Amino acid sequence: MRLRRFIKVLAIVSALVFAVNGTAVALITPVKLVGGKAAQFRPFGNGTWYAWDSNSVARPHHNDVFARMVSGGAIVKVNAPGSVGFAGGFDPGTNTVIYQQISGGRSDIYLYNLDTKKRSVPPGVNSSKWEYRPRISATHILFARERKVRGLLYTTAYLEDRSTLALVELGTTKDKAVGYYSGSVGDAYATYTLAGAKQNVYVYDIGAGTRHKVPLPARSAQYASAVDETTGTLYFARSRLACGANVRLLAVPVSSLSATATRLAALPKGIDVDFAASLAPDRTTVGGLDYLFTRYVCKSGGADIYAFPDVNA
Repeated sequence: MRLRRFIKVLAIVSALVFAVNGTAVALITPVKLVGGKAAQFRPFGNGTWYAWDSNSVARPHHNDVFARMVSGGAIVKVNAPGSVGFAGGFDPGTNTVIYQQISGGRSDIYLYNLDTKKRSVPPGVNSSKWEYRPRISATHILFARERKVRGLLYTTAYLEDRSTLALVELGTTKDKAVGYYSGSVGDAYATYTLAGAKQNVYVYDIGAGTRHKVPLPARSAQYASAVDETTGTLYFARSRLACGANVRLLAVPVSSLSATATRLAALPKGIDVDFAASLAPDRTTVGGLDYLFTRYVCKSGGADIYAFPDVNA
């Protein structure tokens, strides 16, 4: 989150004028799902469980992955004792969470089965390098890997085919001049954000092997993307070039990314969305999808998990 705030401040050399080109509908009211004194980030859900990661008041720089049933009840810690963890989503059709675990100077990607309470390693993903920001679908795993070359840090986004373990490189960034943030992955599409002087959302067509950038209006930032493959809809956030400046949730057909976006929701001034957002089954509406996000308070740094319910209604 701090990186995006820093990047946005750098971009204020441009005039702070927001280009509103979204078709407005009745705006959706957000619903709070998880809160507390700590900061909660990276929410995911599968209809039965929610998963996210959180720090604590006592340890503000230490994050752990947690899960709780949608119906309520006890909170389960996912990452191993003594480790740091960041959430990455649910393996579809299961109660298994994919997440990043840091321990002993290594960062690897793990799976945790909430039914059996056992951890495992997805084959073909981890190496001696630093793996992080995983997303998972029935057919693919999206993740990033860092490596140093002659003192410079390179980040490469990979898409793994879970059946063949073949890796496809989606692109490489250099020395954090551009930050990489995973969005979502399905059977047909993967999304991510590249944040540098500009902040762009990209959609990768898995079958065609092609990458497409979502058109970015002048003096704007776009992030927090997720695709509903059932309807072929991309959901993402757009704001001005400052934290909490005219933040909107938009939707556009994946097949026509240059089409006029539909504006579904808005956040008050000073409130923003973190990079990581996801789609999850709605708690009460059959077939409904919720857009899960971190509601970030720019002034205080407070961060709780919220949902925009039934975004596909």
